[in-house]
Amino acid sequence: MTPLPDDARPTAVGSAVKVLYIAGWQRSGSTLAANLMGELPGYFHAGELYYLWDYVWHDNTLCGCGRRFHDCPLWSAVIATAYPEGVDADWMRAAATDTTRTRRMAGLAWPASRERRLAEAETFRRSLDRVYRAIATVTGAAVIIDSSKWPSYGLLLDASSAVDLRVLHLVRDPRAVAHSWLRRKQLIDRPDQHLEMYRSPAASSARWLVWNLAVEAYWREPSDDVVRLRYEDLVAAPGRELLAALERLGLPAGSLPLVSSHEARLGPNHTVSGNPDRLRHGVTRIRSDDEWRRSLPVRHRLTVDALTLPLMWRYGYRVRVGV
Repeated sequence: MTPLPDDARPTAVGSAVKVLYIAGWQRSGSTLAANLMGELPGYFHAGELYYLWDYVWHDNTLCGCGRRFHDCPLWSAVIATAYPEGVDADWMRAAATDTTRTRRMAGLAWPASRERRLAEAETFRRSLDRVYRAIATVTGAAVIIDSSKWPSYGLLLDASSAVDLRVLHLVRDPRAVAHSWLRRKQLIDRPDQHLEMYRSPAASSARWLVWNLAVEAYWREPSDDVVRLRYEDLVAAPGRELLAALERLGLPAGSLPLVSSHEARLGPNHTVSGNPDRLRHGVTRIRSDDEWRRSLPVRHRLTVDALTLPLMWRYGYRVRVGV
């Protein structure tokens, strides 16, 4: 993140913190989008803060800067600023899980149920407020990027008077997402590097459907606070699509770190969780990953189609025989 000039930094103690929240199902391009936007002046890409109190805290995973979370000076300053009296990380983890788990997402679409659940989570939400205020204070960021993607967690942030939330809804062809989940990826940021990211096509597609439906139920489009962006459009023209999305959301833009139309130079960051690709620095090639068209078995395609077809069509993805 490029620091802001002193006179551009947030100074009002009670002012709301601008948070650009990336929502949608995983493996949809959030790491790429957030890393690119995190290079803009005044932006700070925090990673997936939903997991801060889970394995990030307890497993002491790698920060994007290369240090372990508890050894990173920036995050140490954030936690000390947010919780000078100390924090009960186990309680925070339990509260996050209880409030935001996938099985609660459907209920949160109904106003009465949503109001009740948000009221029950008030103590947890107020504690979260302290984290985002502390990040803004320590980094001087005008916009914090949170790529957590969980719709229910984003809804919790949206209920906060301390957060001015803007939502970037990222979607990707569910067949490509299912294929991506089949490629086992080692979690190199964990102490136990034998852990892998993997989901079956059925599990991936079911969550693709539920999470994207939840985003639509929680934040209605069109809106000045919500923009939908397809992964395929993002990789086709990253500069144009991201800057257009920020403009529609009323957020400051600038020059993305592109060295060509499809190459970007990424610096170290302070992301606390996410796809291991967040740890890559230097010149990065931006290209569409469409290997699924050649490699995804027919039986898996049929599974994905059966589970996601209506919403797949809504987002402009078509089923073509032989493709």
